[in-house]
Amino acid sequence: MNSKEDKLFNIETAKKTFGIQRWGNHYFDINNNGHAVVKNPEDKGFAPVSFFDIIQEIQKRGLKTPLLLRIEHILEQNIHNMNKAFHDAIKKAKYQNYFRGVYPLKVNPQEKIVKDVVHFGDRYKYGLEVGSKAEMLAALATLKLSNSLIVCNGYKARDLLILGYMQSS
Repeated sequence: MNSKEDKLFNIETAKKTFGIQRWGNHYFDINNNGHAVVKNPEDKGFAPVSFFDIIQEIQKRGLKTPLLLRIEHILEQNIHNMNKAFHDAIKKAKYQNYFRGVYPLKVNPQEKIVKDVVHFGDRYKYGLEVGSKAEMLAALATLKLSNSLIVCNGYKARDLLILGYMQSS
């Protein structure tokens, strides 16, 4: 870029152009080199990591793009924050019950994501929402805690309900 373009398009302009503060939930930013970075807003000791650097390292290892990057701390923190928000609201309202979250498998049924949701949600007795026999089998195979919920959405076939009932017995 020449100096005129540099003045027109700088880091702050990039942040505004891409709206990173609107959708990034403070997990993403643009660094001083103009690279998109992932960061951990809840851990100030966590240095932002440049996606440019990640891609370069991946290419050095002989892997090719496109690829999918999973950033686990975002999932873990969002599960924690959601449960904390419900806990705080329940306490404030003096509600006499508790929150039990469920993850709808149809949102993202990838095994790694589902296992991470179950792992990070264990301490909150997180469950899974299913809508098919395949999802029911996946939920039964994945949930570890006997008191985790499996929620069947809508009207279901008799064999699906029997399968869920037999597992809970």
